[in-house]
Amino acid sequence: MVADMAKLKQSAIDTCFLIDLADKNPVALSSLRDLHHHKYVVFAPPTVLQELAHIATQSKEHDPKVKALALSALQSLRAWKIDPYNLIPAGHGLVEINGDALRRKGFIPEEERHDSFILIETSLLKGSLLITTNRDLLQINESTETLARYIQFMEEQDLMPVVVIHPKEVLKRLSRISPKA
Repeated sequence: MVADMAKLKQSAIDTCFLIDLADKNPVALSSLRDLHHHKYVVFAPPTVLQELAHIATQSKEHDPKVKALALSALQSLRAWKIDPYNLIPAGHGLVEINGDALRRKGFIPEEERHDSFILIETSLLKGSLLITTNRDLLQINESTETLARYIQFMEEQDLMPVVVIHPKEVLKRLSRISPKA
């Protein structure tokens, strides 16, 4: 799945990645630059946008720097050529049902509801990649057995399996692929 990144053209990014961009993290900035260079459409799923808005305006558990970074990320989406995506109302119900099932199956910790929603939203929005530094999401790739079970689960739900990938891995893999014109 991950090996053929040349055919993948739509990529979602999560909340952590956007905060890293706002913080001018070099790996995040380079990953985004390379995705655009390779003609990927990069988007932020609805739950990511909601998380950023919550952190920026409502969250009491985040320090002022993180709140400012979340606000900066929201304000910078267009400048970074990141499209904010949404779902039709029925899609939100599918996200909840499938996200809950994803957690019940143990692919994502039970308490990480938003992470499961982001993964399902990415699939429903036809994203082939989800770029994240979030360990709870990246754990899907930790073993061949878990990855195979995840792919089977997604296919049984008529959902496209999404490759969950760290920004460093994006850089490594895209460096081996020549950009398409």
